[in-house]
Amino acid sequence: MADVTLNINERNYSIGCDDGQENRVLELGNFIDHKIRELKKSGASGSESHMLMLASLVMADEIYELRENLRQANAAFAQLSRDAISQKDEEIITDAIHHLASRIDSISERLHNG
Repeated sequence: MADVTLNINERNYSIGCDDGQENRVLELGNFIDHKIRELKKSGASGSESHMLMLASLVMADEIYELRENLRQANAAFAQLSRDAISQKDEEIITDAIHHLASRIDSISERLHNG
């Protein structure tokens, strides 16, 4: 188990993580610190716990928005897939009709000539 020190809102936090995950934990800590800095630039202020709570709310909102975007993208993809399948089915049916029409014409011609 590895230990990583995160600097968030000018305060150090020692965090344990699985070996090999140190860089990921540092990136996440930097992301949180960046959110707090953005909040401060926009005029937010308060205690450390208040700032962490605000950053958590902002990130939770982003996650909810991303989930909704993903849900909409999946729905659009599913519709496109259904449309593509429908177009493929239509092509198969059209080809079958043309093939049957050609056979009917051939049989009709043989009957007239026969």
